Amino acid sequence: MKKKIRKFENHSITRRLYLLFSLICLLFLVLIARLGYMQITHQAYYTDKLAKATKKTVKQGSVRGQIYDASGKPLVENVGKQVLTFTRDRKMTAQEMRETAGKLLQYVDVENPQVTERQEVDYYLANTKVYQEVVEHLPEKKKFDTDGNRLPEAKIYQAAVDSIDPSKLGYTDDEKKIIYLYSQMNAVENFAMGIITTQALGAEQIATIAADSQDLPGIAITTSWDRKVLDTPLASIIGNVSTEQAGLPAEEVEDYVKKGYALNDRVGTSYLEKEYENVLQGKRSEKEILLDKNGNMEKVVDVSKGAKGENLKLSIDLDFQKGVEDILRSAFSAELQAGNATYSEGVYAVALEPDTGKVLAMAGIKHQAGSQDLSADALGTVTNVFVPGSVVKGATLTSGWENGVISGNQVLTDQPIVFAGSAPINSWFTQYGSRSINAVEALEYSSQYLYGPNCP
Repeated sequence: MKKKIRKFENHSITRRLYLLFSLICLLFLVLIARLGYMQITHQAYYTDKLAKATKKTVKQGSVRGQIYDASGKPLVENVGKQVLTFTRDRKMTAQEMRETAGKLLQYVDVENPQVTERQEVDYYLANTKVYQEVVEHLPEKKKFDTDGNRLPEAKIYQAAVDSIDPSKLGYTDDEKKIIYLYSQMNAVENFAMGIITTQALGAEQIATIAADSQDLPGIAITTSWDRKVLDTPLASIIGNVSTEQAGLPAEEVEDYVKKGYALNDRVGTSYLEKEYENVLQGKRSEKEILLDKNGNMEKVVDVSKGAKGENLKLSIDLDFQKGVEDILRSAFSAELQAGNATYSEGVYAVALEPDTGKVLAMAGIKHQAGSQDLSADALGTVTNVFVPGSVVKGATLTSGWENGVISGNQVLTDQPIVFAGSAPINSWFTQYGSRSINAVEALEYSSQYLYGPNCP
């Protein structure tokens, strides 16, 4: 029996080929449109995305400006020192940092390290094998979601941390020194450089570390500085600067970051150092680290060089400040000896240049009530609270002029002020009778009458 052969019409085949070619052309058009969308319409977006994946910008703080008195005498200075630094490679594992910290302790000295329980746990889990064993023993719900997908590594790590009892780790004092070093290294961001706090480095230690740098990945020696407030009458108003470990104050992090600060930048935290932060802070150096397709560092490019912060010159002269302080001490000591200031909190004075309002001196003598102890307290002129007395009479006179209660150097009669049910209020010079007095004399003699019922 003959087998039938199925025949296809030519026009049917041609129609299918046309359909196939049309589909291929359509796909090519979609591909071309997509490429146009990416390379033309959103070129900036993808260029920026590529740049972020292939380069990392690192900023480094510079030396802070100094503070001087009006004559140019230093009130604070930067003391240079050699310090240990750690630059973190993005591929460096916790295990490798753990091992480097252990080696580093052979080169540097660490005394009485203060480590937290969390730092001990982090160090414990930095051992790759230990971490794997801890994760294996975690409940399934701590590693996978309800659909069986593995949870993010950060959540698994936190679960591993929560499963460890720090009291059972039992680290020795030497091991805690390693943990102290490791914790500082672990706090450094990828490609950033952080200072590792140790005891002061000696010349021999510096030379040995430099010679063995190949065995200490990321470790180097660089120059840093400490802020030293000099012993002057103005020392109390200078303020403090944060350490690199403390970095930005927690309550002001957002504001500083918006201004371009890094989290570990050193900033003024009080008084003059904080008030003039934008002047004293140095210009940060900026570098770009270029990466290859595997994320390895290819080269480092200097984008901008850093610069020392601007210096600050005060309007206060140290000699004048000391002179005002000596006058206050002498006058108060005399009153103390006479028994007139036994329970006084002290005496304070701020000297201003009347035409410009610039501060010439801000001196204070603090007294411990009931004792003979006196101490300089310039800061008390702005931080202490005082009950105002005759010092406000100048403002009262000005208010009287402004409100039309008194005009010019008007003459009035100074006489006792009498309120029902209370003793008369007299000026010291009217206890025996009334006296005519003008505005200038009333201010000079501290009239009680003129600044009582006559001015608001």
